[in-house]
Amino acid sequence: AKAYYFVWVGLIFVICSSVLFLIFLPKIWATKKKEPVESTVKPQWQMMANEAATEQKGEQKEATGKDTENSEGIQIYSTMENTALEKENLRLEKENHELKHLCRTLSRDQ
Repeated sequence: AKAYYFVWVGLIFVICSSVLFLIFLPKIWATKKKEPVESTVKPQWQMMANEAATEQKGEQKEATGKDTENSEGIQIYSTMENTALEKENLRLEKENHELKHLCRTLSRDQ
């Protein structure tokens, strides 16, 4: 009876482990790839945030005389200014309004 119990516990463990490996191994392999797959089109806010971070790196290098990219420790970058976010928000609201109007006119035509 003890051997029977041990076999069942072992079988359940192997099945659960294999399912977890099937779920997480592809994710681990994907993160270890050297060239991440990125879309060629980035949202405007993402491009502006990258520019702001690059600009801040240059300012830090001028102020400290050190290259922050190769330094150890946590690197903190400021986020985009509120004005840039507000502009992007207004642009998206306008685009949303235009798309809704276009959908209404298309639904009326049918």
